[in-house]
Amino acid sequence: MTEARQSRRVDIHVGYDPTVTKNRVLDALRRAGSNDPVPDTHLTFESWHGLARALSDDRLALLHHLHRHPGSTIDVLSHALDRAPKETQNDVEALMAAGLVDRDEAGGFSTPFDEIRALITL
Repeated sequence: MTEARQSRRVDIHVGYDPTVTKNRVLDALRRAGSNDPVPDTHLTFESWHGLARALSDDRLALLHHLHRHPGSTIDVLSHALDRAPKETQNDVEALMAAGLVDRDEAGGFSTPFDEIRALITL
């Protein structure tokens, strides 16, 4: 019998609100003390411009491909997305720095997430 993989999501926050952050941390601490903690992943961008720079259309296409084809190399990604290898490498590195892409032991790339939610503080 195979074990079902739990869907993973990342919440991306745009703007910084110390009260919202405090409540998120307190909620995580409360859940950590329960019998069934829920893992959370949160990324915060200082502005909409920062998020748009980090998650361009090309980078979202790359994330979609990695979600469907984990373990893809730069060459495979470049060919599948019809992009230059250097541009693809730069985008993979930016997404790795943001915590949205992982590199495996064989040198391939994947995204650990099934869903990305953007939350904008007004």
